[in-house]
Amino acid sequence: MGFLNWAAALAAASSLAISALPVYAETLTVATWGGSYAEAQDEAFFKPFAKTSKTDISIEEYNGGLGQIRSQIEASKVRWNIVDLDAADAVLGCNEGLFEKLDPETLAARKDFIEGAISGCAVGTAVWSTVIAVSTEAFSAKAPVSLRDFFDVTTYPGKRGLRKSPRVALEWALMADGVPAGEIYATLETEEGLDRAFAKLDTIAQHLEWWESGNQPAEWLADNKVVMTAAYSPRAYAAIAEWRAKTKEKNKAAPLSIIWDGQVWTVNYLAIPKGAGGGASAVEFIKFATDAEQQAALVRYLAYGPTRRSALEKVPEEVRGDLPTAPDNMKTALRYDPVWWRAQGNRINRRFSDWLAKASTGARTE
Repeated sequence: MGFLNWAAALAAASSLAISALPVYAETLTVATWGGSYAEAQDEAFFKPFAKTSKTDISIEEYNGGLGQIRSQIEASKVRWNIVDLDAADAVLGCNEGLFEKLDPETLAARKDFIEGAISGCAVGTAVWSTVIAVSTEAFSAKAPVSLRDFFDVTTYPGKRGLRKSPRVALEWALMADGVPAGEIYATLETEEGLDRAFAKLDTIAQHLEWWESGNQPAEWLADNKVVMTAAYSPRAYAAIAEWRAKTKEKNKAAPLSIIWDGQVWTVNYLAIPKGAGGGASAVEFIKFATDAEQQAALVRYLAYGPTRRSALEKVPEEVRGDLPTAPDNMKTALRYDPVWWRAQGNRINRRFSDWLAKASTGARTE
């Protein structure tokens, strides 16, 4: 099915899916991340819900974290009816009692959601991951295809990019060193395991460039600053899609490709702050945004993986393989553990800072 036909089919199916929604004459204020993410949500979620439910949607941008939510609740002036959260804030906020309880049974086909997408107070709507983006021009003869290749500077010479953080870098180091995904965090929790991870990073330390902004990986590949780099999956796919839209050479490979092996994935969630107004409307919106049709609609605007398996089936096959939740891409994937990082982060951040200082001067860690 062509993209335009698929879009038309989605629009028709979405109209049917939400025609039975109750009508609510009120406004819902949604706090979300802004940028292309909020724009995609607006097209896939906010506008369609507002049109059919007669409920206005007001969007407020925020940078994550729970501070503003706590302040609103403590002052009994909660102005956000719904908040889009990363996994760490969803877990911590639920544990602190910052969000209203949600009855999972109100969500149709709970088993249709991927593992971990539903909690007692938050529901996942989108999956994104950290992947390896590769310059296809740098490896025209033999291209890297695995996480281990990222650490193989002999076969695949050139600079690598990593986010300037121990998160993902350490997980990848252990995975590349042969630790199974299910044992990564238990291994990192030991001093021996942490030593092993840093020793693996030592092997490529002098080949690393450290980025701090999500737009840098694609720019660095385009500028030949690196030959492969960690990147956020939606941004990597966006760079490929932009090239495809501009090029007239349909048979030519894009200058950037994605290695899904060892992807580290996580989920964005929706939750209702404690004491927020909106009541039934807010719950209906979350049901709407997590409907399979709407999750598939989101992919039309941004390459986030749906949290519902049936939504993936509604995405065209030529797009499906570029999403984190595609079955083949999940085979060697690791789910990021925000709870573990909250508990261990301070200790490991200190160790990482020391290692980074030594690595930048060419000294090896002990």
